[in-house]
Amino acid sequence: IPATSLSQPWYEPKKYEDLESAKTAGLWSYPQTPEERASYQVFRDLWEKGHYLGSGIKFGGDYLVYPGDPLRYHSHFAASVIPSPTTTIRPMEIVAHGRLGTATKKAHLLCGWNEDKKEVSHFSIEWASFG
Repeated sequence: IPATSLSQPWYEPKKYEDLESAKTAGLWSYPQTPEERASYQVFRDLWEKGHYLGSGIKFGGDYLVYPGDPLRYHSHFAASVIPSPTTTIRPMEIVAHGRLGTATKKAHLLCGWNEDKKEVSHFSIEWASFG
């Protein structure tokens, strides 16, 4: 039994040299919305700084941020992506992130993408003086 599509007579792979050519062909459209662009830029920024990332849904964030290989390290942060510098954050959201971070022994990162300046910013929330 053939194990790959390449061995099938009906399969004709379309090859693209880069993402731009795939976008032009209509095959790749991510990121499109401001939220997707912010999420992508935050992920990219943290990755380029040497962090490993995983899903943060269990910890109230978009990503878990590890200082190294997740098989060897615990995550230090749960990160939430803020789509723009003008996005409103309610005080109770900040309190909830801080409390959740304390309960899970992680700091919570609020990460924002500024489309105009083309830069990512990070703010860490930690509860202090407990216990």
